[in-house]
Amino acid sequence: MCEWWHVDGAAHPLFQLPPGRYAYLNSVAVTADARGGGLGRALVAAALAAAGDGLDGSTLWFNPANPVASAVWPHLGWRSVWSVWDRRESVSAPS
Repeated sequence: MCEWWHVDGAAHPLFQLPPGRYAYLNSVAVTADARGGGLGRALVAAALAAAGDGLDGSTLWFNPANPVASAVWPHLGWRSVWSVWDRRESVSAPS
């Protein structure tokens, strides 16, 4: 399964992309028993082909704590360009 859509870098500051036309890949998944056979690579290639010519790039988000995603995306040529940090517990200010 692979979901994707176009993103205008200038119109969506959340993506922190330079102005341009990008394919955003979301929810790319291959069942565990089908991994390693090129199906994921084919899904990504098909999504990028469907996005059409004239892309300035492609982008995606994944959780670095996910061991499969952390191995797959760098292997397929994506690189980290920024990190998001999250703090959910309340921390009191130093006194």
